[in-house]
Amino acid sequence: MFAKSRLIFQHHELTESTQDLAKEEITKLESPKNILTITASEQTKGRGTSGRSWTSLGGNVIMTVALAQDEIPVTLTLLPLQVGVLVAERIDKILRDACGSEEGKVKVKWPNDVLLNDKKIAGILIESKVVNGLTWYLIGIGVNLLATPDVPSEGSNRGRQATCLQDHCPDYELPNLTAQVFSQDLTEGLVQWLERPSSTSEKVREVWKEWAEMGKPQIIRETNEVIIPLDIKEYGQLLVRGEDGKTRELLIDYLL
Repeated sequence: MFAKSRLIFQHHELTESTQDLAKEEITKLESPKNILTITASEQTKGRGTSGRSWTSLGGNVIMTVALAQDEIPVTLTLLPLQVGVLVAERIDKILRDACGSEEGKVKVKWPNDVLLNDKKIAGILIESKVVNGLTWYLIGIGVNLLATPDVPSEGSNRGRQATCLQDHCPDYELPNLTAQVFSQDLTEGLVQWLERPSSTSEKVREVWKEWAEMGKPQIIRETNEVIIPLDIKEYGQLLVRGEDGKTRELLIDYLL
């Protein structure tokens, strides 16, 4: 069991960015043990990795979870991998239980995306802020539940084609409150993971690889190089084989 009293939820109909709002709100928290989740029905200045924009559509998950560094039980570079797994597990559960789909294939993609049938359904952005000498991590999460955003195929915001969960539930209409239920369940799942004694860096790497497609050719966004992921190293680096046949480790590169 975990202490629900640690959790603070805020919902806003409209905000510029749940990330920026969380950075303001953590300065008001009474204890570093608190875990703050901010959700929004709509945000106007959402952002993704490397300053890219994140399109936020109604009915989708728009949320940020803020937690202090001392609460994180694993190597910090593994945090986005663990959050990705938690998101993937919940998407997969809705897909199987509510939608009755046996064909949808949910996978994680290094370092911070979740895919459904090779299309992007969720993304994660982690930022930090120091408050009174304590570092807090702001975990921004976007999940396409009811609507699919248009993703440019060219330019600085180019990315993988997107999808939403509703597109894979032809015989079931997801309720409007799905995003709020998803956000709360995800937060509680994150806290349970934080407090579980078995939550080790080794376990994060092991489970993440079960949800990933290791050995499948992928593309580095910045260079268009085709690489093959082989393993996750101890501190969260992705071991890959490049086009020259040599292996190397990626840490800050993003895959399309």
